[in-house]
Amino acid sequence: MPSAKDSTRATRRSILRRIARHADPVLSVSAAPTPIGYRRVRVPYESHEVVSYFRLAEAQPTPGRRDSLMAVLLLGLGCGLDCSDLGWVRGGDVRQTHDGVEVAVGGRRSRRVVCLSRYEGRLANLATAAGENLLIGGSVLGRHNITSVTLGRLLKDRSAPPLVVSRLRSTCLTSHLVANTPLPLIMQAAGLKTVRPLEDLLDHAPAHSDVECARLLRAAD
Repeated sequence: MPSAKDSTRATRRSILRRIARHADPVLSVSAAPTPIGYRRVRVPYESHEVVSYFRLAEAQPTPGRRDSLMAVLLLGLGCGLDCSDLGWVRGGDVRQTHDGVEVAVGGRRSRRVVCLSRYEGRLANLATAAGENLLIGGSVLGRHNITSVTLGRLLKDRSAPPLVVSRLRSTCLTSHLVANTPLPLIMQAAGLKTVRPLEDLLDHAPAHSDVECARLLRAAD
């Protein structure tokens, strides 16, 4: 399964090993399997690329397609959601609080995420229009392939590469790294169990000046 996510491959392998034990109790499958190779997270988008995708969303031929692509962009860039999260978000899951716009994400990694301020206004308006419908379309809550279906039917822009949701997520996480958001908060909001993805993204965060380093390191006391 070379094109599948590492988590998917690990789950399938676990199921197969469990089936093997039930099929033949004598069969030895207790040895630890070879670790699945780690894949680095996708690189974040540049600001001009983000602008081009929002322009593409506005150019969609129907309001439904425009809103679906806009939702993918806002939830990915503003909240750091990935494909497994997007199919769980309805309009009613987005609400305005005194701290900003909060999104209740369902599914396997249920959590609450606060949207980045530069995207919260548009996300709130989109959620109000959607009501209790899914923000990116469809009618089945948690449908695993809804993102690929949604993106597959959109009007394309030959001047821009195909949109990748994981790169939107990386862009959001990098924004938090640049803004010095505390690491535990980033992991909680992103539904991460390990810091490895954030380590990959550190290469894309600008280095601090000596003055800024001194200020931040002194603030710990």
